[in-house]
Amino acid sequence: MKLVMFMAIAAISISGCGKKKTTKSAAVSAKVRSTGLSTLKLAGSDLDLTTTTLGSGMLANVVTLEYYKVPIRRINLIGGGNHGATGYTSASENFYTCDAAKTDAECSIDLSQGLTVDNLLAGAGASALTVSGDVTYDGAAVEFCVDGAGTSGGTYKVKIKGSVLMGSTTYYTSATSGLSSSLTAAEEAEITIPCSGASTYFADNVTLGPDKPVSMVIYADPNGNVFGTTYKSLANSNCLGEETLALCAGVPSIFLTVDTATPTVERYKLTVTTKTSTSAAYRNLMVKMLFNSSDLPIGGTLQEYYLNDTADKSLHTAFMNIGTVTKNADSTFTFSYSGNSIIANFKRGTDTGNKVLTTVTEVLTFDQAKLQ
Repeated sequence: MKLVMFMAIAAISISGCGKKKTTKSAAVSAKVRSTGLSTLKLAGSDLDLTTTTLGSGMLANVVTLEYYKVPIRRINLIGGGNHGATGYTSASENFYTCDAAKTDAECSIDLSQGLTVDNLLAGAGASALTVSGDVTYDGAAVEFCVDGAGTSGGTYKVKIKGSVLMGSTTYYTSATSGLSSSLTAAEEAEITIPCSGASTYFADNVTLGPDKPVSMVIYADPNGNVFGTTYKSLANSNCLGEETLALCAGVPSIFLTVDTATPTVERYKLTVTTKTSTSAAYRNLMVKMLFNSSDLPIGGTLQEYYLNDTADKSLHTAFMNIGTVTKNADSTFTFSYSGNSIIANFKRGTDTGNKVLTTVTEVLTFDQAKLQ
């Protein structure tokens, strides 16, 4: 596929007595890739959900996608502050935009295609930036809504076509009811989501300025963000359908890097084995991690994955981008969010016994199963 690059030129005029005016430029380029799988299997250490006994009242979700389209309205560089809790303190002008006059469908990318597609962004959208010198940024932000819509109760729409296996029943996506067991082929389902965006960090800061270009790759991971449910009110997400049967979608996880090589993607299911308090029901959690070509972490997320259980509401938020992933001397990893350690000494592979520290005082011990 032809690589599409979006360039933003930052022009600086320099003048002096008797000197000819000159112009320098700083270029920003970005592309979006998906780490999604066409079939999203969200339970069972062996991923064989059709033969795995999951317990009374629990139905596995196996989501098979024809497409999962999400609008990308704008992208810019950000810096300072705390992306997870207090936002950021500085931002570049938008270097990628999709015209506000266009519909969400015209601005959408298909996150079901996976890493086989080098760049999901398409169409025009570059704009000129103005800078006064070198500026350091530590992350980037992606917005799913038209600029300004978030302050006026705006929404955006995602389009999903495919099927969901829950228990022994296959449901096809329905345009009117989200999911249906009577359909013999999938229809396009449209889910409305309140305006939101996603921001994430670079592993190392980048500097944009005259003769200092920035080129980045943004990875969007939909796995765990699309699911079916027969307990809509407990879904902690945005859904189309009735309480007893609905299709739901959350916000994709976002990862950011300047490394253009294909990353390694790892997903882990976490199960509580012990805890020091009964104040939280952390049950079905999934950790995602991306590693660059040097096997260093690009980033990670902690989120709930949905197994359609009445008690399956394990987080107060659908997911969180982990602000900092630090590789420790013993090759384990520490995940931090808002300056607090969330997961300490996480072990890759099939090791068990990871200790997970919440933002409160509770200490949980998890067993883990590698999903991919």
